[in-house]
Amino acid sequence: MRLQKKHAPYSLYKKQTKPGLMWYARFWDTEAKKYSTVRSTGIMVEGKRERWREADDAAKVILEELRKSPKSIEPLPSSDEKIKAFSPFIQYLLDFWSPESEYIKYKRDVKKKPLCASYIQMNHDDVLRHVATYPDFQNISLEQLNRKLLKQWQIWMAGKKVTHIKKDGTSIEGKPLSGRRINSVLQGMRIAVRWAVDNETLLSDPFRKLDEVTEETKEKGILTLEELNKLIALPVNDPYSRLAVLLAARCGMRRGEIRGLKWGDIQDDIITIQHNYVNSDGLKSPKIKGGITVKNSSPVPLPSDVQAVLIMVKQFSNFTEDNNFVFQGARKKEEDIDKEKNISAEYFRYAFAKELKSLGINEETQKTRNLTFHGLRHTFVSLGRLAGLNSFEIQTLARHKSERMMEQYSHGKQAIDFIDMKKRLEKGIESNEKKTEEKIQSERKSKYVIC
Repeated sequence: MRLQKKHAPYSLYKKQTKPGLMWYARFWDTEAKKYSTVRSTGIMVEGKRERWREADDAAKVILEELRKSPKSIEPLPSSDEKIKAFSPFIQYLLDFWSPESEYIKYKRDVKKKPLCASYIQMNHDDVLRHVATYPDFQNISLEQLNRKLLKQWQIWMAGKKVTHIKKDGTSIEGKPLSGRRINSVLQGMRIAVRWAVDNETLLSDPFRKLDEVTEETKEKGILTLEELNKLIALPVNDPYSRLAVLLAARCGMRRGEIRGLKWGDIQDDIITIQHNYVNSDGLKSPKIKGGITVKNSSPVPLPSDVQAVLIMVKQFSNFTEDNNFVFQGARKKEEDIDKEKNISAEYFRYAFAKELKSLGINEETQKTRNLTFHGLRHTFVSLGRLAGLNSFEIQTLARHKSERMMEQYSHGKQAIDFIDMKKRLEKGIESNEKKTEEKIQSERKSKYVIC
C-alpha cells in the first residue's frame, strides 16, 4: 500500500511586486490535495537574512485565519513558540497595526501625518515576534491587560535572546535584546492601548506610570576633522561611494534624502532637499525628526569638494536629466541597462566601509568606534559647531526639529583635537603672563615717575 505523502501546511516563496520583492505563502488544501491558496505576507525581502523570520511569522497568522474558514487547512505542528489561537488582546494589536486600521486612517486623513508603511509593518511584526509569543498574553482580553502583566513581560523580554535564522532554516541564539529594542516594542503596544483609552473602549490606562527598560546607549562615532580632510585629499577610486560619504558628512544629508536626490535638485552651489526615498513608500517628501513633513524644500550649501565629485559622477552616469536620480542601482539584466533604477539602501553601508578602508580604518576599528553611515550626520553637526556655526545655523542646516535633538548629534570629545587645544591653552597662558608682566612693569615705571 502506497503511503500518503505528508505536506507542510504552508511554504514561502518570493514574488516581484510593484513595491519590490515580497514574501508570499502557499497553503495546503487537504480536500483539493494541493497548494491552492496563495497570500501575500506583506513582508519585503530585505537585508542580509531577507526577513525570512518575519515572513514565516506572518504566514502563521494567515494560516490561523484560514483555519477559521470552511475550508480544511492542516493545523500547525505543535511547538513551544507557536500559538494555537490569538487572544482578543493580541488580535486587537494585529488589527491596530494594519494598513487600513482606524488609527492609521486618522493619522493620514485627519492629522495629515501619514505613517511610513515600513513603520506600520515593523510594529505588526513586533506583535507576532515579541508579544504573541509571551504565554501570559495568549489568553487575555484587552480589558484584562494590567501594569503587573506588562512588568512581567518586560522581565521576560530582558531575558530573551535574539534568534538568527540561517539559510538552511536552522536557528542560533545570539545576544539578549537591547533595552532600546524592548522599549520600541513596548511603545507599539502603548500607542495601541492608549488609542483604546482615548476612544473610551478601555476605561483605564495600564501604561500609566509604567517605567521603560533602561537603555545602554553607545555614543555614535564621528570622523575627526583630520580624517575628513584626508579623505577629501585622497584620489577618488569610486566617485559614487566618495560622493555618498561626502553628502552625509559635508551636507548633513540622510540616507533616504541621498537616495531621493535628483540632478534637478542641484543648482547654483545649493542642494535643495525635496525628496526622500524609502523602500516601502518609494519617493516621498523629506521629513525632519519627529515625523513632521517638510512642505517647503530645504536648501543646503554645496561645498566645492563635494561639487567636484558630483561632476565626476555625472560623467559616469547614463541618466543625467533633471528628473533622474543621482545614484543609480545596479542592473543584473542586459535588457534593463536603459531603465532607471534607484540605489539599494544597503549600498551605503558598503560604500562607507570602502571609504573608511582607504583611510586605514579597518572593520574592527569601525566597530570599536561605532562608525556608521548615519553617524556621518553626527560628523556634520559636530564639525559644523567646531567651525564656529551657531546652534540656530546648525539646526537649520541639519533640519532638526529642536535644539535638544541637535545637541544629541554634537560630540565635542570626538571632534576636538586636545593636543592642539593644549598648545593653544599654553600659548594663551604664556601670552597672558607676558601681558601681566608688562602691565606690572608699566605700573612700576609710572609710580617711579610720579614720585
